[in-house]
Parts: sequence; C-alpha cells; structure tokens
Amino acid sequence: MTEQLTDTSATTAIEDELDVTTRSLARFLAEPPEGTPEAVLRVIESAMRTSGDGLPAHVFFEAVEQQAVATSITDTAGNILYANPAFERLTGYGTREVIGSNESILSDKATPKERYVDLWQTITAGRTWTGVLVNRRKNGERYLADLTVLPVIGASGDILYYLGMHRDITEVHRLEQNLRNQKALVETVVDAAPVVVVLLDTTGRVIVDNHAYKVLMADMRGREPVDEILRALEPILGSDLEEARATHREFANFEVRIDAGGAAEPRWFSCSGTWVERPDTAIEEYFSTNARGGLLLVANETTAERKRFEQGKTDMVRALMAEQHMVQGMREVLSAALFKLQGPLNQLAAMRSMMAKSECLEGPAGTALDEVLRTGEEALAGLRKAMPERRAEAVEPVNVNEIIRDVLGVSVERFLKEGVVVDWKPQPVLPAVPARANALRTLIKILLDNAIDAFREPGSFERDVQIVTRETADGLVQLFIEDSGPGIPEDRRRTVFEPFFSGWKASPGRAGMGLAVAQQVMTDQGGTIAIERKEGTGCRVRVDFAATPPLWINAGEGI
Repeated sequence: MTEQLTDTSATTAIEDELDVTTRSLARFLAEPPEGTPEAVLRVIESAMRTSGDGLPAHVFFEAVEQQAVATSITDTAGNILYANPAFERLTGYGTREVIGSNESILSDKATPKERYVDLWQTITAGRTWTGVLVNRRKNGERYLADLTVLPVIGASGDILYYLGMHRDITEVHRLEQNLRNQKALVETVVDAAPVVVVLLDTTGRVIVDNHAYKVLMADMRGREPVDEILRALEPILGSDLEEARATHREFANFEVRIDAGGAAEPRWFSCSGTWVERPDTAIEEYFSTNARGGLLLVANETTAERKRFEQGKTDMVRALMAEQHMVQGMREVLSAALFKLQGPLNQLAAMRSMMAKSECLEGPAGTALDEVLRTGEEALAGLRKAMPERRAEAVEPVNVNEIIRDVLGVSVERFLKEGVVVDWKPQPVLPAVPARANALRTLIKILLDNAIDAFREPGSFERDVQIVTRETADGLVQLFIEDSGPGIPEDRRRTVFEPFFSGWKASPGRAGMGLAVAQQVMTDQGGTIAIERKEGTGCRVRVDFAATPPLWINAGEGI
C-alpha cells in the first residue's frame, strides 16, 4: 500500500512539472521574444498539439535544452533557427545573438573546402553526415568540432530542417596526437636500436617486434627466433611462461646460442628479460583492474665477441698444447735414451759383479770397466736431471664436449690439410667429470692424431673420423673415437699401450709413446681407455671417465 502511494505521488509530481513546462511554453508562444523566427514558433506549436500515448513533445524540447551537447536547428539554407544553452557555452555566441545567423559564422579557413562540399552533398541527399571541422568561437579561438548533421524530413518526404550536434574534441585530439607522437618516437628508437627487441605474451606469441628482430627472422628463413631463445631460456623460465610471470622470473645477460640453419654458422646473443603489465583491452574487463603480463625480451648479438673469445681461447689452447707437445717430445726422447742406455749399463754392472766374484777386476780391464760404469751413471743422472717436469694442474669439473671442441679448433688445419672428414655427434647435455683439463686435451689430441696418422698406412682408403660422447645409464661419461683406417690387429690391442711400441709401417722410425701417455692420463684420472672390436676396417677407441676422482687425487697427490 505504501509503495502504491509513493508511485502515485511521484507520478503526480511529474505531471505537475510537465504542466508547469506546458504553461511556460504557452506563455512563450503568447509573447515570443522579438526576432524569434516563425519556423521555431511553428515547431513549438506543433509540439504543443502532439497527442498520443508517448511522452509529450515538449519533454523532448526540455531534454534538448538541458543536454550537454551543443545542438542547433537550421533551415535548409543553414540559417540558425534554434540553439540550446550548450551551444552558447561552447561557441560563446548567445542564443538570441545567433538566431537568424548562418552556421558559417563558426567556420574557419583551416577546414578544407572539400570537407564542406562533402557535408552539403550528404545532407541534401537526405543522409546523416559525421565528421570533424575546425571551428572558431566568438572570441576567435579555434577548436575541433566533432559534428553530426542529420536532415529532418517532413511527412511529404521533403527536407524541412537540419539538426546539428557538435562537441569540442580539441583536448582529446591533442592527447591522441601526443600519444601517436610518443608511440612513433618509441617505435623509431626501438626500430633503430641495433639490438633485438620483442614483446611476448605468456603463450610465447610475438606481440611487438622491431626491425632487428625481423631481420633475424629473415636470416633464419622465416623461423621464429623466439622459439629457440625460449628453449635456451628454459633453465631460467621453465616451459610455462604464465608460471614464470606469476613468480616474476627475470634474467639479465644470459648467453644464448641460435642455430641459423643451413650452412650458416650459429649466432650468439646476450639476452635480458623483464615482465611488463599490459591493461586488458577486452570489453568485459573495462571495470576490472586485471592486466596481462608480457615478457620484454632484449637480445644483443655477441657473435663477433664470441668468435674473438673462441679464437683467443683456441690460440691459448694451441700454444699450451704446443708447449705440452714439446715437453712430451723431450720426455719421450730422454725416456728412450734412458731406456737404451740403462740396458747396456745393467749388463756391464752384471759383468763387473761376475768379475768381482772371480777376482778378475785387478788390472787395466777392471779399471776401464769401473770408469765406463761411472761415466754411464753420470750420463743417466744428467738425462734424468734434464727431464722436463710435468706442470702441476688442479682437478676440476670438466665438460668433455668443451674439451673436444677446443681440440677440434686446434686440429682443424690438419684435418683440412689431410682431407679428413670429422663427424662429431655429441650428447647435448653431459654431466661434468673430474679431470685435469689440459691433460684431457692431450689425451684427445693424441687419439685424433693417431686416427689421422692411420690414414697414411697401407690398406686405408677412406678418411673419416667419428667422435661420439654419451652418458651411460648409471651416469658415467663415455667417449668414442673411430677412424676408417686399416685398424689394429686383435693381438696388438694391448701391446700398443706399451712404452716405445710403434707399429707404424709408413713411419717406422717414430717413437711409440703416444698411446702410453694416453693410458697414463686416464689411469691418473681414474678412468680407462681401450681399443674395441670393430666390424670391417678401422679402429675404435673407447674412453670411460670416472664419476669421482681417484683417492690419491683427493689426497693432494699429482702426476
């Protein structure tokens, strides 16, 4: 009952207000202001006579009077018949002042004539025109008017009036232009940057990229570089970018290797990434504070620096291995001399012992024998003193693949000179092994040199070397070096590791210390080396690395 009374009271209040408005309009018609156009009086009289179930026409008149959009009604020639208060506030022209004037009083020469031609052609054809004009206020100030003009068509189908509505969009235009200018400036700077800049969403899709990224993609024949970059970044970001965003995982100066494809060399990039929040533009998110995360990825190419580093490292390894090779050669020569000299001296010492038992040392023969033994021992002592010492080297975690890469870099010139094709099949990720890096390089260099030397032997027709690294099921690391040479007979597969053994037919005078040194390296580091049976021709050497260093290494002993 209370609600009904309230509704009745509200209705009565509205009706009273409408009656007041009606009486005001009636008074306006009875005593119109001087200069009021007849067309306006006819429109109001028509509105007062409107009847039916809808709202009275004067309600629409009040609505136009009170709306915030500048509204005007003109005749078919563009002469103003009516302007609402918002028109006065926007243009500076009073309502009475503007009645009878043409809409052209607002025009400014900055608007192209073609725009006005299009406007009139559109509205005279009975269609609505919408566009932007440069208008001028009464005080001469220019402003941008977002204008809509629609024809008012009578019952006969003729155009009676034009209804115009416009609003000032000057500030909106200024803000939009500033935004466009800033966007263009940022895009210019980003595009001109000599680094790859790309914005990714949480699915890894590229949202924004720069010119450097497009060039990189073209170099990769249309493949998305971010796919390889994200795979390389998985140790940091994982495989789920949404989770990485939630945990805010970021990174800086992380080096990434990208395979350029084909015969092109791999390229290196120093990558940095940070998460940025982007407002969600979905309509349903208008009132939400949700934002979408994006990964801003910056990648600076370091291929040239990497090549210089690798070249410097290769030069250093080459110099170090050359020194080791020289030292090892001296040790081999001196060891061979000691071995050759020790035998006769041992025989002379045995002879002297026999002569002493038979008391035949008296006289010149005994004196000469003693002198020979003394001189021989002095020579042996001099040779031992001249023997170069092995350089002490610490045991540390070593990546076998990196060691192989170092040796291949040093040996590439010999491979090319000898016409040897190397097929390296490394396991991409290998556990580190405890080893002396330089000793390990010496080991691999010896094995590769032996493989190349094997191609000079009779019965060698192909020149292929295959290198394989792998991790066993129990976590150990294995290295296989296989050549297509004549191979090693089964009865010699142990003999070749003995000092001074040489089975070369093409170079019979060479000392045979290489494999002996290789075996000593593996023994010192707790691993093993062996020659395996291989189908067909060729030789396959298997090296097994220890998972932990030997106890004597842990105790601080050295080679």
